[in-house]
Amino acid sequence: MEGDVCGGLAPKHYAYYKENERLKKKVDEIYQYVLPQGVGILLDVDELIHDGEVVLVVDVGFNTVDYVLAKKEEKYRKYAIGSIEGLGVLRAVELFKEKLPQSLELLKNFSFSRLVEAFEKGYTTLEGEKVNLQGYVDMAKEEYVDLLLSRLKMELKGRVEERDKLILAGGGANLLSEELFGKNALKPPKPEFSNARGFSKVKA
Repeated sequence: MEGDVCGGLAPKHYAYYKENERLKKKVDEIYQYVLPQGVGILLDVDELIHDGEVVLVVDVGFNTVDYVLAKKEEKYRKYAIGSIEGLGVLRAVELFKEKLPQSLELLKNFSFSRLVEAFEKGYTTLEGEKVNLQGYVDMAKEEYVDLLLSRLKMELKGRVEERDKLILAGGGANLLSEELFGKNALKPPKPEFSNARGFSKVKA
């Protein structure tokens, strides 16, 4: 068989794939293995996870967050998988915009792409002068992570506290520090490629 051995689907699409025989047949003609997004991240960081540990994977996209709660045994035993719409890292950028004071009202009229750039850098340039925005960025990130963890607790019915490790990955993870997620939180290098690296480890 040519091409990739393993493909990944967002958790909501993975559930539909498992239930729909016609779709499953078509997808299975392309891939030997189909796994939920987030499982690739587990495979990517497998050497950092010890047997018996419960791991929460938080795969942060720009609009969506996928999550996997699993325990490492001989294989990974999945407790829960899911997606949260509208709570990707762009929500943190919106919070940043809301926190800008009246004196920086001009920034609120920036294009969204320019706001994202200011959020990433922690500063912007107005009328030729550099304006430090790091304090507002930090407040927005902290509030965003609090929102996200609260939502995960609700989705997982309190099982978030069972985790031994939290793995932060996905394209949105580049804008966040793993330290914001508490102790034993890890972020793999180039987190936007973590799923792909993990899926590439699945052999035919």
